Amino acid sequence: MRAARNGIVTAVLTATIAVASIVPAQAQNVTLSFGQRQQVIQTYCDRYPNDYDCRGYYGGNWRQRDYDRFYNNRRSDLDPLAAGIFGAAFGAIIGGAIANGNRNNDRVVGRSYDSHVDACYARYRSYDERTDTFMGYDGVRYRCNL
Repeated sequence: MRAARNGIVTAVLTATIAVASIVPAQAQNVTLSFGQRQQVIQTYCDRYPNDYDCRGYYGGNWRQRDYDRFYNNRRSDLDPLAAGIFGAAFGAIIGGAIANGNRNNDRVVGRSYDSHVDACYARYRSYDERTDTFMGYDGVRYRCNL
């Protein structure tokens, strides 16, 4: 039950991150206000003052269509794809960390998990790997500390 829940949480996180990383890349032209657009153009033109578009910008002759052309000429069609790939990779890393969270409790200091299990099986006939316990002669289950 816990593994199924972790799988569902992992899938939801991965999907959320992937969608959240693609949508802003596609919607940037719509969401930027006039002041933000001016800031983007100002930053670009400060870096590349000899660019053809910057000469027109500094002349004060820019309109909405000029900004749209400026934005679309410098935007790669691979931006949404790259954002989706990075979002999926990040989601997979986070999901893997969540799904592997239970495995860290099984580590025994100074030994690998497999050697610990082998030693417990060799020592106790009633050893249960799932709970890492064995049945004592008094009928109580104890944790294997080998």
